[in-house]
Amino acid sequence: MTTHKQHIILLAAAAALSAILFSSCNGNDDVKPNTASPIYMLPLTGSYSDHLYGDTRALPSGFSVYDPEEVTNIDIFLTSDTEEGKRGTFSNQTGKWRSDVGIENGQMFFVHGFLPKEAVAGASIAPLNGSAANGAVMTLMGLSPLSITDVCVVVGVKQGETAGLSITEADGIRMGQFAYRGRSAQEGNFIYLLLHHIYASLGFQFRVDATYNMMRTIVLKKMWLSTTSASSTTATITIRANNSGDDPIQSVVWESVAGEKEVTLFDEPDGQVLTTVFADLQHCVFANLINGDVTMHCIYDVYDKSGNLTRANCVTENKLPPLTIVGHGERTVLRLTVNPTYLYVLSDADLDNPSLTIE
Repeated sequence: MTTHKQHIILLAAAAALSAILFSSCNGNDDVKPNTASPIYMLPLTGSYSDHLYGDTRALPSGFSVYDPEEVTNIDIFLTSDTEEGKRGTFSNQTGKWRSDVGIENGQMFFVHGFLPKEAVAGASIAPLNGSAANGAVMTLMGLSPLSITDVCVVVGVKQGETAGLSITEADGIRMGQFAYRGRSAQEGNFIYLLLHHIYASLGFQFRVDATYNMMRTIVLKKMWLSTTSASSTTATITIRANNSGDDPIQSVVWESVAGEKEVTLFDEPDGQVLTTVFADLQHCVFANLINGDVTMHCIYDVYDKSGNLTRANCVTENKLPPLTIVGHGERTVLRLTVNPTYLYVLSDADLDNPSLTIE
């Protein structure tokens, strides 16, 4: 039986320490300083704790810096029952996370948002039950039902005290708390954001049956998934504030757009040699509305033990079974064994056309 685990992303955000003062060339002293400060962010991420069939591990004990390989944008909503709401983007384009929206001294906001902005075609937010203090209902449109891009939403906020952003200072951040009050530019605004996944996650491990491995070598060259249940999806996420530290994501409701979707998880021309030891491949995320309608496709080469190519570009298709772990932030890992199909006599054709067993 699989169990679930949660992958939480912690974002530490720091505001600029000084405001930009503007003065006129004729010495007009009536010009006032701009006190809204941009926010600089240091993202930190917790690792997955994978629970497999018949396997258990401890939860991760710490966080590491979240450093995407490409430019990533974070979409942030500042909501309020008394202030005019703001929406901004936090980008790491310069190597540091910087916002294009500022916060004034004394302003009280509730902070919500999601990442990466690039994975969403459109987004909107509304207060939960008529008040921003209660939480929010966030709608994310144009999401892929199958993806290797992990979309997360803000589930907790903590105000930092110094520019020395660290995991130690982030201790005490709690899920379910979103309030943040702006401070002066002289004091500096520092904020930690805790984020959590809206998708379920699916991982794959491959190996070759030990007996078959004595006769043939399998080189996996490409793997992709497909579904016929949806071409895109919209997620409506209900986020309820609380003081107990519970996950505030009450529900993620998915709506589908009819069509098909494919996502490539592995594509290496030289391939990967499979052994008798389970090897991890790229995981993906998926909306639970396609659960039970996911097909795995693989392309592989078969070699004999003298290194001779006996079959090239073999294609297999396997319909994945319905999964029991499909909630947001939950992960299932499937273990797959390449094994020949035969009864008593293993023919040459059988030997070079092995089946795939999902354990």
